[in-house]
Formats: sequence, structure tokens, C-alpha cells
Amino acid sequence: MANTAKELSIYNRVWVYSKTEAEQLKSVSKGAVATKMKMGTVITEGGVAKQYTSILTSRENITVPDSIIVIEGDIRTVKFTEPIAM
Repeated sequence: MANTAKELSIYNRVWVYSKTEAEQLKSVSKGAVATKMKMGTVITEGGVAKQYTSILTSRENITVPDSIIVIEGDIRTVKFTEPIAM
């Protein structure tokens, strides 16, 4: 399979959402000092803010079976917020 320059870029990232991973993050935050976990959000190409649970360097790094790719692109240009423990 031929790799494109986009796939080989050190700046290319994949934002994914997984319900399983979201539940794991929330359960871990319950045991910590923080009482709530706010998921990170990413602005999609259509201008819609969507939640994500992980930022990965490639599609091959997706390990949770129920993961959905929210957006893929250059981390320098994609608008996103980090998850916050509240």
C-alpha cells in the first residue's frame, strides 16, 4: 500500500471516540480527587463540535473495537480542546 505525504506527516493525528474508553475515563476520574471528567471536543470539517476520547498518531493505533474516527488531520490546524477533570 502506498503511503501519501499526509499519512507520513509527523503532524497527522486521528481523533477517535469510544464509548468504552469514555466509561473507563469517567470511572478512573471518580476515584481521583476530581469528581467529573469532561471529554475533549474537536471541531469537525462541518463546523460541529464533537467529543473525542483519544488523539492517535495513526489509524493502526486504534485498539478499542467500538472506536469511531471523529476527524483526521494536521494537529496544528484542527481546533480542539483537551479533556478536563473537574
